[in-house]
Amino acid sequence: MWRPVLTFPPPSQQEPEMGDGKARESVLMLKPIANTTAPVPAVLQKTGALELARHGKAWQSSDYGAGMNAQKAIRGSRMSARGFGGCGDYSHTRAGDSNPRWRVSLASVSAIECVEVYARPGFSRRLRNLRLSFIDGEGREISGIDKKGVETEAFAVQIDPPLKGVKTIELRKLPPLQGGDDRTFNLNAVLVYGVEKGQARGEKVTKRCKSGMVKGDLDYGVPSSAVPLIGDMRSLRASCHPNNPNLSGWGKAATELSYCIDEGPVFTGGLVGCCFRVLDVQTDYGEEVQITGVKSDTPNPFKILVSNNAREWKVLAEDMLETVSWPSRPVSARYSRLVWDNTRGSNGFHCQLYGVDTKNQQKRRSPADFKQTSDELKRIVMSRAKQGSLATASDSPELPTLVRQKSEQKRSEWVSPDRQIPSSYRKAHEMICLKPEWICHTKTGATLKALQVDFQDHSKALQSRGFFNKVAIQLIMKGYNLQNEGKASRQQCLFTGRNVLSTLSDTFNWLAWRKPYFTMALLYFRYLGTPDMIVAKLGEFCDRAVRCASAKRLAFDLMVKQVHKLITGRNERVGGDDAKEMSLGACIEKCRNIFEEYIDLHKDMAYKSAFEEPCRCYFNAHHNAVQRDHFEVHGFNWYLAGTMAAIGMQLPLIPYMRDSCCMGFAAHWDCAGGETMWTHFKQINNFGKRFEAIPELKRMREKKMGRSQENRFEGGCGTPLSFGQSLTGKENTRTRKWSRYVERLCHFFTMDFFCEKAVSVLMQENTDNPGLLGFVKVLDALFLHYKAKKAQEGVKIKEEDATEFIYDDVACMYDIPRINNLLHLAGITRSEVPLKPREIKLETTPKQDSCQAEIFSGSRALYDRVKQLLAEGKAQHVIFAVCTEESMGSNAEIFKALRAVRRNEVSY
Repeated sequence: MWRPVLTFPPPSQQEPEMGDGKARESVLMLKPIANTTAPVPAVLQKTGALELARHGKAWQSSDYGAGMNAQKAIRGSRMSARGFGGCGDYSHTRAGDSNPRWRVSLASVSAIECVEVYARPGFSRRLRNLRLSFIDGEGREISGIDKKGVETEAFAVQIDPPLKGVKTIELRKLPPLQGGDDRTFNLNAVLVYGVEKGQARGEKVTKRCKSGMVKGDLDYGVPSSAVPLIGDMRSLRASCHPNNPNLSGWGKAATELSYCIDEGPVFTGGLVGCCFRVLDVQTDYGEEVQITGVKSDTPNPFKILVSNNAREWKVLAEDMLETVSWPSRPVSARYSRLVWDNTRGSNGFHCQLYGVDTKNQQKRRSPADFKQTSDELKRIVMSRAKQGSLATASDSPELPTLVRQKSEQKRSEWVSPDRQIPSSYRKAHEMICLKPEWICHTKTGATLKALQVDFQDHSKALQSRGFFNKVAIQLIMKGYNLQNEGKASRQQCLFTGRNVLSTLSDTFNWLAWRKPYFTMALLYFRYLGTPDMIVAKLGEFCDRAVRCASAKRLAFDLMVKQVHKLITGRNERVGGDDAKEMSLGACIEKCRNIFEEYIDLHKDMAYKSAFEEPCRCYFNAHHNAVQRDHFEVHGFNWYLAGTMAAIGMQLPLIPYMRDSCCMGFAAHWDCAGGETMWTHFKQINNFGKRFEAIPELKRMREKKMGRSQENRFEGGCGTPLSFGQSLTGKENTRTRKWSRYVERLCHFFTMDFFCEKAVSVLMQENTDNPGLLGFVKVLDALFLHYKAKKAQEGVKIKEEDATEFIYDDVACMYDIPRINNLLHLAGITRSEVPLKPREIKLETTPKQDSCQAEIFSGSRALYDRVKQLLAEGKAQHVIFAVCTEESMGSNAEIFKALRAVRRNEVSY
């Protein structure tokens, strides 16, 4: 139960109220509040109290890890650029701390009226059994309140009247301490609202920095005449260690830095993406600009330098922290530099210089411009929906021309179909039966190209933060059935409890060149998605996007893939003419459309059987759940980059090439249990299965599995980009070892494996995936054209239909070479295989001798069902679909029944 606590300030602090000569006692009321990542108000609207903690200095008794220091809890934000699933932007004391404490010393003695404490989302148990103390300038506790019993992720202490004379606010754990990490302080934000001594309510807190710049608060904004200054940026220094100012081992890693335009209520613009300790970034604006201010949310000191020739630099300001600042008069310069001597490993902070409008700067769009652009894009989306297909894109596997980052350009080079494969991996590459364009092709890449065709005339609008916010709000309004934009901006996800708009906006700012694709994808959702589907997908998106950069990439891929489903899901018609009337061109086109969908599915299952599940099985055997669960967030980036670099295969997922966390990555095939795992994963009936579904692997333990390299591969991994580049050089121990990994991936693309698996899946005509429907009809048409082609070459084929053609003599197994030849005719596989004569020729006319009747050992029910469907005039592919759906038997059994009925002879 929450109870108020009375506190009596010392006589020296008591002041008369209302002229009655008496001072009222301060009452402390502790109550639970909702945990949120919404923007932090700098001023309480009801009372005018200012948020004071961000201008103070924080301290904690111990640090859990690098970057999770006490200062992170007073950064003035409740969002974490790195998410809340690992090392995020929050404070964390060490698990072994025997006396966990956290405190903030305010800039000056203040009167406090409210304190809000927010735990890291999902870790309310670390905010139990504590005392919140208010301490004066001499170190004495003025008042305090205990929090016990009720478990909540956030709480507020309201004080009426305000408690005067407070200099420090401290949190400390009360005995008995909890065990492990639960005894720690894991604080996302601590907000302290009050008034500094001698200051009026609502008065802006300013501090004068060096070189005449005035430091203010983020929420006060910059002059309306100022716009963000954007130019050509390059890194002069970027290092992971303060004592190493060079880029050794990192290449040009700082090119991941980029500028984002800030147009929303939460400052997320400017220089973003830094994860170094030392940083010195220079920007060339192309011409002389007037610098009027700087805006930043980084808690680490930095300085600003300006120059007109990039040789002689003048210090504009030093010791800058999270702030909005402006010089006493505009400063003219062509070049600027932002310099951090130690960023403390911060990731995702923002810093933006502002100035007067020039020809290179973006201009804000009027509401009329937004409506016109929105209407034009709506017409495009609805026309695609009517056609039932996305825009036609070129066959080039490269990503669209908006890609400027070096990592994406390198990825495009790796997956080019004309690329020369390194000698170490040629054996693996030759195992693949698919044509090179299918090796490099993915549905995600094709969808990105199609989206670019849609927005090519509106790319600037779709990169605008203001336009994106309007689209996102309208999407939220449709999904959650809201009529008010204000409610939409405050809407929380039903699954995660996070603010939907903030999560979408945070991801948008991170996406760099992908911004217009993301906005266009949301437009497809808005116009074509149902409310239930929108809510479900936004929930899945919010669950992923609040984590690290790699998880944001996965969330982006999720939305892009759904665009393809929105279009194809509206066009579920198998459609087309009868197989005998279908032209070869139409047949090939339909077959390629089906295999575009299936090959992505096959690649995904191959990736799971070769990399994901064996690696997860390895970590599971060693009882390392953290590494096992981080494969899908971080580890997969190295496997995907290595696959692209080695054999040029593009898998459905696009890796985050700049990921610096290699958790979930291991040399799993090199351990003692590697061969045991492979004997299970290479089997066709285990294709794509999770290791938990294979009893022998689920029971494997550390002794049988053995140890191998973890979080590295024959040396340090660096980033996925550097790892991939190291695999394309001269042959060495690393390339020879990696060739084994890609060979096991390519095993699933050999002719024997791929053809059998593809036909067995596609013959089922699964209605759960509309993109795979219609294969049986297409196969019949392909067979007729193949038969005609062979007849012209003088080769006679006696089979009458494709089903009889692709099975062996006894109709129990697939005839792989024949399947391969049909797929080769459609442009799927590389080469045609000479047909071998069968030992027993199947006759197509009924036998008159009853003793030679066709032997059918299947069920009588299946035979009668097939006979009934034939009598109704059903086509062959419909018979297979119906019998499969009714679980009457396997494809081979259905084929035998069909052949027996056609010959009108059966013996049980």
